[in-house]
Amino acid sequence: MLILSAVQWLAFHRAEERVESLPCDTRLAPYRLEVTSFLPPSGILRNAVGHRIGYRGEVEAVVSGKLGGYSGDYEILTWMISSDLNQSVEWLEEGIKEENPDYVLVDFRMVEKSYSALKFAREYGERNITEVVFRPSPPLAWMLAIRDFAFSDKTDPYIQGVIFGPFIGLVLVGAIFLWLVLLAKLQRTNRLLRFLLASILAILILSAAVEGLVYVLGYLMPDEDNGAGSSPSCSKFPDTLHPHYSDFYNMADDYVWENETSASCEVLHYLHSALTSGEFSTLQKTLNVSCS
Repeated sequence: MLILSAVQWLAFHRAEERVESLPCDTRLAPYRLEVTSFLPPSGILRNAVGHRIGYRGEVEAVVSGKLGGYSGDYEILTWMISSDLNQSVEWLEEGIKEENPDYVLVDFRMVEKSYSALKFAREYGERNITEVVFRPSPPLAWMLAIRDFAFSDKTDPYIQGVIFGPFIGLVLVGAIFLWLVLLAKLQRTNRLLRFLLASILAILILSAAVEGLVYVLGYLMPDEDNGAGSSPSCSKFPDTLHPHYSDFYNMADDYVWENETSASCEVLHYLHSALTSGEFSTLQKTLNVSCS
């Protein structure tokens, strides 16, 4: 299990290095795919055009194409704009009930803006951009889960010792067992030569085991001086949604300004089923827009 985990770790580490060598790309990706496999799928990696660091610190590859399902970020953004649209429709209904033409015009412009922003956001969802996260399957996944649990702030130090004590003992016992197996192969060797070879093997195997333990534990131990709190380059944080959110509204402003009549007719067609017949009739008279 340790050998397989080491092979997996090297493969995923090299895959991450390869992805991180690509240009930084923090665009809103409409699609997201999480790949769990023994080794990173080389086919998807070859199509990667950029990289980013996810919210949990994992390396994400940006791939051209539609893979997986809609990403959580994109769904949150469209939900936010849909909520704005529903709220603006409710305000429009209140303005119509108050029979105040000024309120109706202002509320209708807000509906126009939200409706157009949602339209552009849904059109953006057809772009061929996918963020891909590579996750190792067991046994490396088990090792990483144990590491995350053992070094959690909520984990008792005694539990940490129970976890890593047997691990250290297993490595040392395995090294001694390997030495005994190799020593058994030297039965017909001259005693002096056998003693020398046995001593050399013991030094090499135990040194390698201890060095490997130091390296592995050094990788697992949390580093307090690694600049905690500083954001890594090319990071994707939740607030990156807001620039895209405002971008769609800016596009909506330009569209409504340049296509005032056609934009109003689009929204009226949408409101035909959202409003009652009386409310819709009042709205048409207030706007005085002729739609074919």
